[in-house]
Amino acid sequence: MVLAGMFESNGIWFLGQDGQSPCLIRQDGLLYPSLSIEDREVLMMVLHAQHMQALETPNGNWGTALATPRLGATEVTVIHQRQQPGGFNPLHRQSREEVMVMLVGEVTVSQGDERVRLGAHDTLIMPAEILHRVDNTGDVDAEWLIISPAGMRFFRDTGEEASPPWLK
Repeated sequence: MVLAGMFESNGIWFLGQDGQSPCLIRQDGLLYPSLSIEDREVLMMVLHAQHMQALETPNGNWGTALATPRLGATEVTVIHQRQQPGGFNPLHRQSREEVMVMLVGEVTVSQGDERVRLGAHDTLIMPAEILHRVDNTGDVDAEWLIISPAGMRFFRDTGEEASPPWLK
C-alpha cells in the first residue's frame, strides 16, 4: 500500500515531486512511507547500499551521500569519500566541525605547516573554518567517512563556495 503523494526513487520512498522528507511510519502494524507524521509513530529510514551512487569529483575522488537533508537526515550529514593513490582534496575549509573516520588506506592531512598521517580506524576532528588539505599518500584507495552537522558548507582557499554534488 502506498499513501497518496508518495513515490519511490532508487529504493528510497519520498513524498511529493520535490523529493523531500523520506520516512517510514507504522500504521496498523505495517510499515508505510509517509507524507505526514502527525498522529503516527515515526520509524527509522533505510537507504540500501545498492541504491547509493558514488559521484566522481576532480583529483581522483568519489563521494557517496549516506545521510544528507535530501535523503531525509535533519541533524547530521554523513559522506563516504574514496580517493585513489596520489589523489587529493585541495586546500579547503568548511563552515561546521567535521569528523573524518578512516576506513581503509592512508592519507596525510595538512593544516598550514602541520602534517598528520591517518590510517585505517583513525579519527580526525577538524574544527570549522580551518583551511586543510587531504592527500592519499598510500598505495591503495583510501576510504573514510565525513560526519558533520547538517547544513555544512565548503569553501575553497579563495573563499569561493564549493558545492560538491554528493553534499546535496
